[in-house]
Amino acid sequence: DGANRPPGWFRVIPVDEHTYALAEPQYWQANVNYLLIGTDRALLFDTGPGVYQIGDVVRSLTALPVLVIPSHLHFDHTGRVGEFDDIGLIDLPVLRAQTKDGVFTAGAYQFLLPAGTRFPVTRWIADGEVIDLGGRQIVVIHTPGHTPDSVSLIDASNKRLFIGDLVNRDITLANVPGSDVKAMAVAVHKLLQLAPAGSTALEAHSEKP
Repeated sequence: DGANRPPGWFRVIPVDEHTYALAEPQYWQANVNYLLIGTDRALLFDTGPGVYQIGDVVRSLTALPVLVIPSHLHFDHTGRVGEFDDIGLIDLPVLRAQTKDGVFTAGAYQFLLPAGTRFPVTRWIADGEVIDLGGRQIVVIHTPGHTPDSVSLIDASNKRLFIGDLVNRDITLANVPGSDVKAMAVAVHKLLQLAPAGSTALEAHSEKP
C-alpha cells in the first residue's frame, strides 16, 4: 500500500546521522517511531498504527538487517510488526505463555482492539539486556506503568532515552488495561538512575523530546 499512501504520511526527522524519528503526523494520535542504526544492524522501536506500510521507509534509510522491538503491544505501536522478520519482545512469563510455536498472540486488552494481533517472536529480551547494533549499544529496560509489558531504550553514548508511552508530553495515559501509576513512577525513577545525566527522552506521540 505504499503507492496509495498520502504524501507526507511519514515525516522522516533526522535526530542525528544514525537516528531517525519516523513520525505519522496525519494520524490522529500522531505516532512517532524511531530507527536506530549501527554498523551491523538497525533497531526499529515501534511500527506505528499500521494504516500504511512502514517497511519501505525504513529500507530507504538503511540496507542493514532490522530488529523490531515494540515499546508495548497497543495497536498504534505494533500495526506493522508483520512487515519484518526479526521481532524481539521483553522476556516476561505472561508473554511467553501467550506464545506457541514461536508465534505470539496478543489479546484485545493488550492490543486495545477486539481483533488482537499475532506475530512471530524471534528474540526474547531480558530486562537490562544490551543490544549491540555494531558500534552502538542499546540497553532495553522493562518500564511497566502505561502497560505491564512496556519497555524503554537507553542509548547512553548519545545521551538519549526512547520511552514509548511511559510519559507523554500532552497526555500520559494511566487508565488503559494494565496501567499502574505506582509502577510508572518506579519505572521513571529506574530510568533516571540508569541513564546518563542530561539525557533527552524521546516519546511516541510527540516530535518534541
